This record gives sequence, structure tokens and C-alpha cells, in this order.
Amino acid sequence: MPELRGSRCQQGVLKRIFCPWIVGLSTHWVLNTDSQPHRIGLRLENTTFPVEWHVHAGFPRDPESRTFARAVAPGESVPELGIDWMFNIPVEVRDQPVWYQGGLSMFDADSGEVLTFIPITFLNSGANHEVSST
Repeated sequence: MPELRGSRCQQGVLKRIFCPWIVGLSTHWVLNTDSQPHRIGLRLENTTFPVEWHVHAGFPRDPESRTFARAVAPGESVPELGIDWMFNIPVEVRDQPVWYQGGLSMFDADSGEVLTFIPITFLNSGANHEVSST
């Protein structure tokens, strides 16, 4: 799975001026590519600072466990989905070369089996920092 990688130097001028310490990610679909239905759960891995979750979906969901109440059939997706993650970069992390290195796990909410993992890294600048692979 390709890594999602963002860098502070890639932010626009207004973003760098007005809110450089909030990094947002969004998705509007979670597709079940397996041959069996799954009740989907989402988890951000290796978060060491606050991340706000804003979720809207056509399925009932449990905001505490971040799972959907109904199974997603093979080839189907969670209807009317919109998820925004707002990573609030704390003061003690802002001078580090890597702000976040973790990822998003999508898992079967009933068995706990990880169905897919998308690595995510946020870099502080455009410099070539050594970033370990997870």
C-alpha cells in the first residue's frame, strides 16, 4: 500500500500563515474489496497527540469504538461517508523533523482482523529526513 506523505513546505501561503499547526485528512469512501461482508472499524495508529474525528455516514456508527453498526457487503461501500481527521500538532512536536508517522487501520469490528493499513507520515519541511519504515 502506498504511503500518504505530507510536508509542511507543501502548504499554501495562507495555510502556513493562519493555521500551520493543524493538518487535515479526509476520505469519502471505504470500499469492501473482500469476498465476505465486514462490519468496519477505523483506527489511527501511533497517535501521540490529539486528532479530531468528524464523521458522517449513512450507516449507524459507534463514535467511541469508531465502528459501523452494519456490515458492508462485498463490493459495496459505507453510504454517504465523509470522514475528516484534524491532526492538532502540539508545541513540543513542531520543531521535530517528523510530526507524525503512523497510519490508518481498517479492521473487521467483530473479529479485530486488520483488513488494510495505510501508512501516513507528516514531515516538518521539504528536507530529506531519514524516516524509518513501519
